[in-house]
Amino acid sequence: MAEGMLLAVAQKIIEDLRLLDFPRAVLQDAAEQQSHNHQVRDWLEKLKVAVYEADDLLSEFLTEALRRGGTSENLAKKVRGFFSSSNPLVFRYDMSRKIKAMRQKLNAIAEDRKKFHLKECHVEPHVSMDREETHSFVPNENVLGREDDKKAIIKLLLDPNVEENVSVVPIVGIGGLGKTTLAQYVYNDDIVKKHFELKMWVCVSDPFEVKAVIEKIIASATSNKPNDLHMDELQKQLRKEIDGKKYLLVLDDVWNQNYNKWDNLKSLLMGGAKGSRIIITTRAKLVAEITSPISIYTLNGELTLLKYLDLSWNKHLITLPDSITRLRNLQTLKLSLCENLKELPEGIRELVNLRHLYNNYCVKLSNMPRGLGQLTCLQTLPSFIVSNDPPSISNHVGGLAELNRLNNLRGILEIKHLERLEDGNSESKAANLREKQHLECLILNWDRESNLNANDNDEMSLEGLQPHQNLKRCRDLPPFSQLPSLKSLSMYSMDDLEYISEKDISEEVPVSSTPFFPSLNKLKIWCCPNLKGWWKSASTPHHQQHQSLPSFPRLSSLNIFNCPNLTSMPLFPNLQKKLVLSKASVKPLQQTMVMASSVPYSLSSPSPLSKLKNMTLWDIEDDGGSLPDWWVSNLISLESVVIGNYPRLTSMSGAMRYLTSLEKLEISGCEFDPLRCGC
Repeated sequence: MAEGMLLAVAQKIIEDLRLLDFPRAVLQDAAEQQSHNHQVRDWLEKLKVAVYEADDLLSEFLTEALRRGGTSENLAKKVRGFFSSSNPLVFRYDMSRKIKAMRQKLNAIAEDRKKFHLKECHVEPHVSMDREETHSFVPNENVLGREDDKKAIIKLLLDPNVEENVSVVPIVGIGGLGKTTLAQYVYNDDIVKKHFELKMWVCVSDPFEVKAVIEKIIASATSNKPNDLHMDELQKQLRKEIDGKKYLLVLDDVWNQNYNKWDNLKSLLMGGAKGSRIIITTRAKLVAEITSPISIYTLNGELTLLKYLDLSWNKHLITLPDSITRLRNLQTLKLSLCENLKELPEGIRELVNLRHLYNNYCVKLSNMPRGLGQLTCLQTLPSFIVSNDPPSISNHVGGLAELNRLNNLRGILEIKHLERLEDGNSESKAANLREKQHLECLILNWDRESNLNANDNDEMSLEGLQPHQNLKRCRDLPPFSQLPSLKSLSMYSMDDLEYISEKDISEEVPVSSTPFFPSLNKLKIWCCPNLKGWWKSASTPHHQQHQSLPSFPRLSSLNIFNCPNLTSMPLFPNLQKKLVLSKASVKPLQQTMVMASSVPYSLSSPSPLSKLKNMTLWDIEDDGGSLPDWWVSNLISLESVVIGNYPRLTSMSGAMRYLTSLEKLEISGCEFDPLRCGC
């Protein structure tokens, strides 16, 4: 088999793993849903991580080939060596095992997608990197701290001993070091201007499409963008502009790791006169190595002046060096998706100018360091992890009190592992969330598997974690009905929430034998003053008259407080422990009594509310009217009844004879004499 074919086969085997067409088809819909659907958000992050892991697998393949002396010219020979029978352990076993594992992982993620009914809508054929297009202009001043770098690169550009007519000089360095700025100063240097007959600047970014790059080169060389030319016409115009000329071409922000694409481009650039140079700026050494450079210039420089450091997606990063705390001018530190990062440096308090700390999706991060709270300029902190070791016994671990003075935080803040708090009341209050007026989203996370018996402590934590009143209001909730094991559901203080489910009732209520909320035992809805119903479509008078509502099969306790507009919800005929309606509408109770009563009685399906033991009706002021005289006829198990401030309840005559199990009766604020109600 020809070397080129072997190379193409190896390239395709691994590139297929990326499955980039799959996330493109659903990425747009998933991105729209993730803001209000935590499950979609988690799925999307799993997909992103898997794609990056597949990309790492490709990098591993290419790096090993290059390590053995491969370049873009002879890499096909190295690939052939990998496939040969003389090298079965390194490639045939190890790489095939990794490829198989990656396929299984991506297939599992693809299967999970079906749960969310994501739309495979048409999107553009690529997802580009979020970076503004660069240009060649730079102010006429010195490069702060980069004079030596500038001189070294110019020396490489002017070296007369390079044999190739056209050679490549890559500038490699992590994000934020100033690679583009350095290239701009070199590009505009007077010596460089005199040395090269033609200069061109192209911002490449991602994706690396040869035709698009050629169009940009022509546009830079001629100041005219070619319009709708085919590839053959473009290559002719390109060679016309550069052939025989000693040119300098800057390709800024290159991410391409496909040596075939690079070779296709470079072959069209070889017509330049001797001494022509191509500068490439990139974050990845592998990208530079693919271009067969005369020398790779790695950018280090004066790190103490660094303001921006991007270490995102580094799966090999476990801890950060303590020396990073000497970067006193650092303003942005990006650690997103460093999935093996376990802790932040103890001396993080020294980063006094830090404004943005991106630590989202660092899944193994175990705590927040003591002293984080001294970074009062901090504006971005997506994730705060409560430590398993309380601050009282650990000198380097910080508790929720680290959030106390961080009142410039904005955007999203997620506090994880709140079940680890020892004193939920005092520790949560120390976070001082009420003063964080710039927050737009607050996520509170408890891991129930870690602590199953901390309900009281959790409630105290929730009370102490009340946010500032400016926090954006909750209007949408995740699809709770998709949680078949959910036993307890509590909703508090959502002023803008109108409907618990945005779906139509016909979409959410199963038509199969699977029951609705099969495990839900306890439901509490407090202080949702604009909540109107469970489903919008089921809250209209027409629907309430013509279609029955589903029932909670195992709901035993229902507590609704300060939800005066909640007039339609699933029925609750099987309540046993308690029913509390306070500052609420009586209509849900009426619906349960009336609609559930239409079902014939049987031993397997007893009368609605016939097992209820405790009932409280308080501050009932809606226009639902009085309950019918027979409203208590089914409540034969009631042991406690509390009724207060229910002016429309005008009679209980004849009701008491049904309450044969009654032990406690309290009535106040009603328009009838309780002493004459047959008590």
